[in-house]
Amino acid sequence: MDSALERMTNGAYGLCHRCHEPIEQDRLLADPLLCYCLDHLSRSQLDALQRDLELASQVQPNLLPQMNLCTSGWETSYHHAPLGTVSGDYCDLIPSDGQLFFALGDVSGKGVTA
Repeated sequence: MDSALERMTNGAYGLCHRCHEPIEQDRLLADPLLCYCLDHLSRSQLDALQRDLELASQVQPNLLPQMNLCTSGWETSYHHAPLGTVSGDYCDLIPSDGQLFFALGDVSGKGVTA
């Protein structure tokens, strides 16, 4: 298998070893050493990716702020509905010294890699 440096030198970095088409950008950003696009992963690789997505979908709700948080006269509520299994959206509500701070964000990319 070629090294990433060799692929960059010969202009093949980011291209699938089988079909020579670009590897999905979000996957390549998450793992710059990828050599195959999603269409050319083995069954075990696809199964591992599916397990990662399922785990991420279980973890992500635990990273969201407490529902219906009431503090310092504020009553909060939010609705989180990722388009896919997981999303790159981020929100947090942080009560501190009688104040309530809101943090919102959107990570570039899609799914687990975001």
